[in-house]
Amino acid sequence: METRSLLEFLVIARSQKQEALEKVSGELTMLDRDIIRVKQRIERELSESQPSLSLNNEGEPEVPVIQEDIIRASKRVFLDASGEKGAEVAELSAPLGVEITELSAPLGADSTASAARPTEVAESLAPNSKAIIHEHFADLQACYFDESVEDPLEYFGKKISKLTKLTRIRQVSALKLGDVAGSSNIISSIEFDRHGQLFATAGVSKKIRFYEFRDTMNQTMDLHCPVREIQCKSKVSCISWNPYIQHQLASADYEGLITVYDSNTGLAVSHLEEHEKRSWSVDFSTTDPTRLASGSDDCYVKLWSLKSRKSILTIDGKANICSVRFHPDHGHLLAFGSADHNVHLYDLRFAGKPLDILRGHKKAVSYVRFADNASIVSASTDCTLRLWSLPGQDDTMLPADSSKLTRTFSGHLNEKNFVGLGVQGDLFACGSENNSVYVYHRDLSKPIATFRFSSTCPLTESSIENEVQQFVSSLCWKKDSNLMVAANSQGNIRILEIV
Repeated sequence: METRSLLEFLVIARSQKQEALEKVSGELTMLDRDIIRVKQRIERELSESQPSLSLNNEGEPEVPVIQEDIIRASKRVFLDASGEKGAEVAELSAPLGVEITELSAPLGADSTASAARPTEVAESLAPNSKAIIHEHFADLQACYFDESVEDPLEYFGKKISKLTKLTRIRQVSALKLGDVAGSSNIISSIEFDRHGQLFATAGVSKKIRFYEFRDTMNQTMDLHCPVREIQCKSKVSCISWNPYIQHQLASADYEGLITVYDSNTGLAVSHLEEHEKRSWSVDFSTTDPTRLASGSDDCYVKLWSLKSRKSILTIDGKANICSVRFHPDHGHLLAFGSADHNVHLYDLRFAGKPLDILRGHKKAVSYVRFADNASIVSASTDCTLRLWSLPGQDDTMLPADSSKLTRTFSGHLNEKNFVGLGVQGDLFACGSENNSVYVYHRDLSKPIATFRFSSTCPLTESSIENEVQQFVSSLCWKKDSNLMVAANSQGNIRILEIV
C-alpha cells in the first residue's frame, strides 16, 4: 500500500512538472520568435534609413537597440515542448544569420551565451527606461504572456513604449496664494469644468475659488488670485461640475447640505437638505444634467433632480458613505464606497438591492472612480488602490457578484485622510500622507512616478516646520492631457505634469 501511495504521488508530481515544462518551453519559443522578428524589423528600418550601415560579426547592425522596437511585432503562437515547429522558428532566424540557440539555450543546456544577451540590450537603453523595466518586470512579464488580448505583442509594445516615456512628475507651476500660514487651508476637492479652462477648489476655508488654468501657468505673477470666489456657510467636502451646463457646480458640505451654484453669479440656485450628517461626496450624472447623487455620514445615498427639492431615491448603505460616482455611459449605474470596506454598485432602476459588492479592501473606501465603462478604481485608507473589472458592455443588468479584482496598487501612504484620486486613461493618480503625489499605470502594481510637495507657506513661501503632519489632500487631471492640479493640507497648489 505504501509503495502504491508513493507511486501515486510521483505520477502526479511528474505530470505537473511536465505541464510546467511545456509551458516554459512554449514561452521560451515565443520569446525567441519575437526577438527575431523585432531584430528583423530593426534591420529593415535601418537599411531604409541608412543603407550603408555596417554589420557586426553576427550580421547585425552596429547600432544601439531602440527600446520602442524591442517589443513590437505581430501576434505570437505558443509552441509545444515537442519542438514540432522548431524548423519554422529556425527559418525565421535565417535573415539575421543568428541561430536560435544563441538567443535562448534549450532547457537544461548551458545558458552562458544567452545570459549575456539581456545585458547587451539593457546597456543600450536609457537609465530611466532600464530602471522601469527592472522595477516592474513581474507585471510586464504577466502582460506580455496575456493570452486574452487580441494582438498581445502589439498591445504590449504600445504599453511598454508609453511606460518608458513617462518616468517622472515635474512641477509646471506653483500657485502663489493669499492665505495666511497656520490657518485651516486644507483643500478637499479640485475639479475642472467641462472645457478644462477653469478649475475650482474648495475645502475647510468655507470658500469655493475659481481659477483660469491659463493664468495659473504664469510664474511671473506676484500673486495668483481667483477670478471668482463663493463664500459658503460650512466647510466643503466635495464639488462637482455639471458636465452639460458649464457654469453649474454642486457642493457637499460638513452640515450635510448639497448646494448647486451658478459659478458666473456666485449665487445658489438650489439647496438640497435631507442628509442629517456630514456629506462627503456629490456627483452630477454624466447622461442627465438634472440629476446628481450624494453620500453622507448618515449612511444614505441620495439621488436628486434639480426639478425637485426632495430626493427622488434613497439607498441605505448601512455604513458611512465616503464617495459616489455615476457610470460614464449609463446614467442608471451608480457606484459608491463606504466605511464597510466595500464598493457597492447599483442599478438605480432596481435599487432594492446592490447589483454587485466589490470586496477586498481592508479599511474604508474613500474614493471610487470609473476608469472606463468596464472598470472601477477604488482608493482606501488601507494604503491601496484597487482596479475592478465589470462584466457586460450593454444596457442590461450585470450578473450579481460577477465583478472581479484586476490589480492592487501600493506604494503610497494613506491610513486616515482623504488624499484624492484621479483617472486619466491608463494613469491613476492619488495623494499620500507623506506629502507626495503618486501616479500608477493600470498594468503595474507599483507607482511609475512620484512628486513631493515642498514644505512652504502658500503666501510667504517660507519653510513650514511641521512637515510630518502634511499630506496631499486632493488632485484632478486636466482632461486629455498629462497635466494635473494637486493641493496639500497646507493649502499649496501645484500644476504638475507627468513626462
